[in-house]
Amino acid sequence: MIGHVVLRHVVTDDEDVVAVWHVSVDGTNTGAWIVPSAEAFTDPEAARRLVGLCADRLLVGWEPSFDLVRRLEAVAGSTPRRWVALSVPDAVAEIAEIRAACEKRVEERRADNAAIVSLEWRVDLPDALPGTEEEMHQYAHLAPPPFDPGAAAGLLLTCRLVRWTLRRWQETAVALERRAYLRDDVGEPDVLPPQWLRAMTEAMAGHPGLRWRREGHVA
Repeated sequence: MIGHVVLRHVVTDDEDVVAVWHVSVDGTNTGAWIVPSAEAFTDPEAARRLVGLCADRLLVGWEPSFDLVRRLEAVAGSTPRRWVALSVPDAVAEIAEIRAACEKRVEERRADNAAIVSLEWRVDLPDALPGTEEEMHQYAHLAPPPFDPGAAAGLLLTCRLVRWTLRRWQETAVALERRAYLRDDVGEPDVLPPQWLRAMTEAMAGHPGLRWRREGHVA
C-alpha cells in the first residue's frame, strides 16, 4: 500500500509555508517537503509537484480538508482528482468500536468458562474522544519534538498521532489473531481497520500500477 499524506498550510511569525509529510501504513514518516507559500500558491510547477506528492495517498489529520489540495490543483492547472480523507477521531472511534465488540464477546465466553482471560489492552482508548487535537496529544502523552522543528511542529505531532492510532490498531489485531472465536465474530484482522482500509484502497484507486493490474497486465 502507498500510505498516508499530511498536508498543511502553516503560518507562524517567522514562516509561511505549505508542508507535506508522507506516513506509511505502519506509521513511519517516509518523506517531508516544505515549500514557501509564495511559491506554492503562484508557481504552477511547484503546485504541481505538491499535488503529485499527495496523489494516490489518503489525506489524514484531525480534521482533514480538501481545500488546500484543491487550491494547489487550481494553481497547477491540473485536472481535479477525487481525493479521499480520514479523520483521526473517526479512526480512533472505529478501533474503539472493534475493541468493545471484542470485550463483549470475551465476557460472554467467560460466563461459561471462567478460565478464559479478560482482554487487557496495552494502551486504552479514551472513553470520550477529546474535543481537540491538542487534548488528544495530551491524552496520548505526545510531547513536542526534542528539537525545534519550526513550521513543522504541529504537523509532526499530527504524524505522531497517526502513528499512535495505528499502534492501537496493531494491539487490537494481536488480540484478534490470538482468539479464533473473536475472528469468527469480528473478522480476520488486516493491516488497517476495515473502514480505514476501504478509505486507503479508494485513495489508491487511480494509481497507475493498480490500474495496470486491474486491466490484467502482468507486472
